[in-house]
Amino acid sequence: TTTTSSSSRDALEAVDWSSQLATDDETILWKGILWKRKGLLWRERVFLLTSKPRFAYFDAHATPPEYKGEIKWTYDKPVHSRRRSQNHFDVVTDDRDYHLASFDVGADVWIRRVDAALNLQATRRIQSSRAFAVDGQGDTVGEDLDLLADLDDDLVDDDDDDREQRPEARSVDT
Repeated sequence: TTTTSSSSRDALEAVDWSSQLATDDETILWKGILWKRKGLLWRERVFLLTSKPRFAYFDAHATPPEYKGEIKWTYDKPVHSRRRSQNHFDVVTDDRDYHLASFDVGADVWIRRVDAALNLQATRRIQSSRAFAVDGQGDTVGEDLDLLADLDDDLVDDDDDDREQRPEARSVDT
């Protein structure tokens, strides 16, 4: 079983990840430690799911954390997620499949996060087109933050439901 290293957990909390983003108008929706497969090898990475929308990933073992790449998408070319197992999932783009694993919260949580980011992107596009039609400005930042808070609350509620549905481990006396 693969576990999260303490250096990645420490970096997840200690690093100002928003300073690692390309632009000031990009915000971090969720961050976490995922394992990414490249070829036959699995590498531990800190993933930032952002409002751009994209997944940016970093090697947290390097000081400072080293940017390794990103999975980006557009409204016209969205990604989708595919569950492989309790901990493994794929993020699928037109160009390639990214094989990922989450050993702390599991695949389902990250799949819901990607879906929430896609929903936020679609909602933003609809709100922006409505705002431009009404007042020509399209400024929906406050509405985005409200929507994101609602989505985050829903994810936390879903996580609690998942934990309640899992069977408890039982010890067997021998």
